[in-house]
Amino acid sequence: MQARLSRRQLSALMAVTSLLLTLPVILWCLLQSWSAHQTAVMQNMQGVSQGIRADVLQSVMTLNAQFPTPECNEALILAMRRADYQAKYLTYFSLVNKDHIVCNSFEGHLEVPVPLSKPDVEFRSGASFTINERVPLFSSVVFGRTVRVDNFLVFLDYPDTELEGSLPWLHYSSYDYGSGRQVRVYGEDETRLQRLEFDLAPRSWMEQGFWVKSLCFQQLQCIVAAVDIQGYFRGQWLATLLIIALLAGSVVLFYLLGAACHDHLYGLSRQVRNGLNPQQLSLHYQPILDTGSGLVSGCEVLCRWQRSDGQPVPPDDFIPVVEQCGLTAHLTEQVTRGCLLELEQLGLLGRMRVAINVFPQDIATGHMERLLTRLLPPHLYGWITIELTEKRIDDMDNLVEQVKRLRNLGFQVAIDDFGTGFSNLESLQNLKVDILKIDRSFVCGVEAPSLKRSLVEHICQLADTLALKVVAEGVETRHQLQYLHSVGVDYTQGYLHGRPMPAAQLRTFLQQHSLASHNVFSSAHW
Repeated sequence: MQARLSRRQLSALMAVTSLLLTLPVILWCLLQSWSAHQTAVMQNMQGVSQGIRADVLQSVMTLNAQFPTPECNEALILAMRRADYQAKYLTYFSLVNKDHIVCNSFEGHLEVPVPLSKPDVEFRSGASFTINERVPLFSSVVFGRTVRVDNFLVFLDYPDTELEGSLPWLHYSSYDYGSGRQVRVYGEDETRLQRLEFDLAPRSWMEQGFWVKSLCFQQLQCIVAAVDIQGYFRGQWLATLLIIALLAGSVVLFYLLGAACHDHLYGLSRQVRNGLNPQQLSLHYQPILDTGSGLVSGCEVLCRWQRSDGQPVPPDDFIPVVEQCGLTAHLTEQVTRGCLLELEQLGLLGRMRVAINVFPQDIATGHMERLLTRLLPPHLYGWITIELTEKRIDDMDNLVEQVKRLRNLGFQVAIDDFGTGFSNLESLQNLKVDILKIDRSFVCGVEAPSLKRSLVEHICQLADTLALKVVAEGVETRHQLQYLHSVGVDYTQGYLHGRPMPAAQLRTFLQQHSLASHNVFSSAHW
């Protein structure tokens, strides 16, 4: 038996597939968004770095050129103040002598020189950078990042607004490389990166919950922008909700799509289309007994169908699908051919009456007449009863005509499940059938006084008026049998007599029954 996924398994597989397809798309969109923010802040950082270098060249280098052997006098103090005013990214211009600040643009001459810290980065040009330098300011000391070029030292001063500091989840830093080590020149110390390497090609990577992007320059400087992923989802709640909704919607959509695909691939409709063949169809036969004598009068052919996985499907489930798929003629032919062949092989064809259920449209179109006259010789026509199932009749005129033709040929026609469908007095008068079969729903509980009992009595009275035979289905108890006999029911079938059985078991049943009643076929004709 070929294994296949269940409906739930296929739906779950499709849901997982949706995650595998949706997550990369969401991740790509996030990376594109993050990259746009990172690129923007890195461009601003690059502008700040270029501005600092331009200020150093235009201000500090100019001061060194103007004052090769500087002394702290009014001219130098005025020049440093002028440079401080003109520089955008530098402030607190100071004169250095013997590694001490002796004069600056704000305080002028310092009575007590301020010693300098050891530089964190020393460049080949002679310039140096210190991360946390003491700078005298208004009789106090502040700490900040400083750049020293020869005799002058400046404090770095850049506006945070230029670095897009309004995004709490986006962190940035600028690093310089000198003295064989990496030093953060400015920016935030949130990421504490371990994998930052000087590489002129742009790089992106994941590290410690950050999505990092770096860009380095030939001047041995790298700028870095890092997205705090957890911080992003906490801060960007609208984007987070959108992502959750997209994932949930994708999972639900693909789950439903999986269910729909399963129904299309393995649903009952497709199974019926592919499975109406002798390998999956089986026929069972239920005996019909004469109510008065108890002798076997014939049998009804019942169709059973199982799916490709071996699971049986009740007739009430697959018969409506057969009608919806327009396969009634195909099923009718399969059942008719199969039962005639089985009964002939067992030597029962022409020795007992056989009742075959037929869809009304298969009678109205003449399909059943053509089929039976092709499969049977005329002398066997009288042994076949065609049971007309009570369904909606779309072509009553042709149905009436075909029923008449079948009866003229010698076939008997019965209305199956009488009282549950189209049947009424007018249709009975028009169709002119031979037999009425009372549905099992009326027989259940008929032994006790009830509305069902009165309905059965009226059906028997109607049949007697129209000279029709009556068969009661679903007889399960002797009390039911006794009552049905008392009101004039001619034949009965049900579990009391025998359950539907394969053809081989039917022959055994008939042999056993013939021993009890001596002449099993004495009531062969209804």
